[in-house]
Order: sequence, then C-alpha cells, then structure tokens
Amino acid sequence: SNGVCEITSISTLESASPNDRLYYVLHNLVTGGTAYVPTDSEVYLCAIMSEKEAKELIKKIPEISFEELKKVHPKEAQKCYKDILLSHDRLKIISLINFLKFTESRKKSQKKKLSILEERYLSQALIVIGSELEASLKLSKEEVEKMVQKALGE
Repeated sequence: SNGVCEITSISTLESASPNDRLYYVLHNLVTGGTAYVPTDSEVYLCAIMSEKEAKELIKKIPEISFEELKKVHPKEAQKCYKDILLSHDRLKIISLINFLKFTESRKKSQKKKLSILEERYLSQALIVIGSELEASLKLSKEEVEKMVQKALGE
C-alpha cells in the first residue's frame, strides 16, 4: 500500500471492452496518482480511522510493544515485516515502527545504520500510518510527522 486513497467514483473503464466491469477510481492522497481497482477484486479497502481514534492511537504509540519482533530471526525479517504491512493492523504496524526506531537508535550508538531492508520497511510503515493520520486529523504531513516523532520520544 502507498497510503490512503479516496474513492472518487465507481465506473467502467472507457478503454475497456464492453464487459461492464466496475472499477473503484481511487485518488491517492500521498502521491496524487489515480488507480483503478475492480470492485470484485481482493484488494483491501477500509474506512480511515476517526479523528478521535487517530488521537488515541498517537497517545498509545510509546506503549505499543515490539518484544515479539526482537525474536524474529534475521533471515525471516523481510517476510515478517511484509506480513505486518499486509495485515493492515495499525497496532502491528506501529509495533514495527517502534522496533525499527529502537534498532536504529541501538545501531546509531554503535556508529552503524539501519540496513537497506530496515530503512525500506520503516519508510513504508511510516507512510501507511502517517497518511492515514493526515487524512483522519486533516493535518499536513509535516504536522503529523512532528506528532509521531514526539510520541516516539525523538
């Protein structure tokens, strides 16, 4: 997922053969792009959280445990991180963010950096959570980033 999309319409495609298949026309609020998703597909779509839920989630960020992620074998990390993002479970995604931020801090103290894999999944997780918070709270990316950084103790 590349973040939050708004369904702008449901229609057939002009260039499609006359099969009358219906598509969600999605406007990506992160990239500004447009996507067409068949209404009968397996693509995950859900309503964004309410403003109240978003504020409660931000308050919970420091408390969300990542102990289970410490147990993941490095060879299984990529599959684990990908599964978390595909789960669409906000608490699991924040757990991944907390874990990777913890890992980043630990590595920084050893004068090391996150691996490319860790950086990629941290970035993706932050986009997923950040874009939904932006839409729910009607705030800019920068404002949401500041709120999340504060919650993470940065």
